[in-house]
Amino acid sequence: MPSKPDGGPAFPIPAGADWGETGGMSLREFACIQLCVPETGTPWLDKIIRRALHDRLAGQAMAGLVQDTEAQRILQIRYGEDEKLHAAMAVVVCHLTDALLAELNKEGESDANN
Repeated sequence: MPSKPDGGPAFPIPAGADWGETGGMSLREFACIQLCVPETGTPWLDKIIRRALHDRLAGQAMAGLVQDTEAQRILQIRYGEDEKLHAAMAVVVCHLTDALLAELNKEGESDANN
């Protein structure tokens, strides 16, 4: 029995499948997947959720960078308008995403300590 109430199985599967004691994905696991919150308590699933969150945020950052004409102008001055520019944009997006996730993890840790 899980230590936290999880609402029972969201999508019950036959017993014997490797999905814990519930025989299916719990409502908590389903919610964590849908909301990209890696707090299922299952390490391999939380790892997948963290990767999905990273990819989602990176896509949103890239969409913002593509719309930011001033940032593009600065990058074009430095890298030109070819593959180097696209690579530079990808690097910037990855750094922004990593920094955002690091900051969110700090906030989460301080909230847990309070």
